[in-house]
Amino acid sequence: MVGEDGAIRFSNPAAQKSLGRSALDLVGLPFGQPSTNVRTEMDILLPDGGFGVAEVTATETEWDGQPAYLVMLHDITDRKRAEEQVRHQALHDALTGLPNRVHFLDQLNLAVDVARRQGRPLAVLFLDLDGFKAVNDTHGHSVGDALLKAVAQRLGGCLRSFDLIARLGGDEFTVLAERIASPADAAEVAERIAAAFREPLDLAGHRLYSRPSIGIAVFPEHGEDPETLMRNADTAMYEAKQDGGEAGYAFYRPERTLRTSLPTDIETRLRAIVAAGGLRLRYQPQADLGSGRLCGAEALLRCVDGAGRLLLPGRFIPVMEQTGLIGQAGDWVLDAACAQIRAWRDQGMVPPPLAVNLSAVQFDDAGLPGRIGATLKRHGLGPECLVCEVTESAVMRHPELAHPMLTDLVGLGLSLHLDDFGTGYSSLALLGDLPFAVVKIDRSFVRELPESEKFTALVSAMLAMAH
Repeated sequence: MVGEDGAIRFSNPAAQKSLGRSALDLVGLPFGQPSTNVRTEMDILLPDGGFGVAEVTATETEWDGQPAYLVMLHDITDRKRAEEQVRHQALHDALTGLPNRVHFLDQLNLAVDVARRQGRPLAVLFLDLDGFKAVNDTHGHSVGDALLKAVAQRLGGCLRSFDLIARLGGDEFTVLAERIASPADAAEVAERIAAAFREPLDLAGHRLYSRPSIGIAVFPEHGEDPETLMRNADTAMYEAKQDGGEAGYAFYRPERTLRTSLPTDIETRLRAIVAAGGLRLRYQPQADLGSGRLCGAEALLRCVDGAGRLLLPGRFIPVMEQTGLIGQAGDWVLDAACAQIRAWRDQGMVPPPLAVNLSAVQFDDAGLPGRIGATLKRHGLGPECLVCEVTESAVMRHPELAHPMLTDLVGLGLSLHLDDFGTGYSSLALLGDLPFAVVKIDRSFVRELPESEKFTALVSAMLAMAH
């Protein structure tokens, strides 16, 4: 109990234990002026002697005939620890402990802004390990994982303390070198890396050499935004790998740009497939694990060429996004999905809500909600028939623009699902403000279940946070 003057008047045994004081010690101590409209947090003493966090709520009442506040302390230490665990996992690579792609891109965005204001250069180094697949094939994935850990440690040992090292995935690493005066300084960083890997790595009885190919892009000469710098550093890395020189690194050179991620023949084939009506939808059912009941389905885009050959989504979706075809394909998916729902209903069936995926490129299109509404109306369907899925990375790319788009979609009556949860983390508080009905935890977290205690605890924390 806290008086109107903010001093403690009475405490029960649980409060005494949480605050680490006796009843006599607490009486008269200043607690502060509680607010009856806001939940606040405060440090508490845990049974093991450490400190935790309690949520504080207050209700107006009386004590000895005087105005007072009934203050309740709720121990939320476990929740805070779970949030911190999720926060760390979302920003760091589980295998090496290095920052991951999301964390690296966040820091690169900040670094580019600072470099632009101060008029100084910075460099992005893109690393790929030569022969890594052969290590996995010859010695097994456990040795391959040990190699990645050793590479992370060696990079940390040879670079400057203020250089940011990250693992993007697979055998790809990146380095952000901010404190450079010229491209020569970036070359020096690359030479230091190359020198460090001339010595073999000793891994559980295996003595392996692992040489990285390094591509370098310098701001602003090779790009004035993070996406261009990353793309051009990746391109330069392929040039370094193809040259096979002793240096092991190459600067980006526009005159030798390699379209490694977008072969011309694939773009040409895709345009021909779209024009010839080669897009298809496949429907993946979703079941309630408790009852086995069908509770939803997801529409998946497929491409079939003139010879009947199937193109894998990982191959054609990025190309569509880079060439602008994704807008046309996305509109086709919406129309085809609604037509299928209409056909099922006309056959007397009552299908569950059907989910369609929105790409990051579509999500930037302000006219999207209007087109979805018009498509539903054209097929005589209500918004309850359709679910829109958006990846976390797409939402977090421009969160200030995401909120009005999501609000418009919810305004149509659509249900929104957040896909790939855990891979595009930016702010848990921000996610809490967004109108998602469902979060779909990324498969990188669940594929190790139930064998992995670490991932079991992590997924359990995600589920608790989602609820």
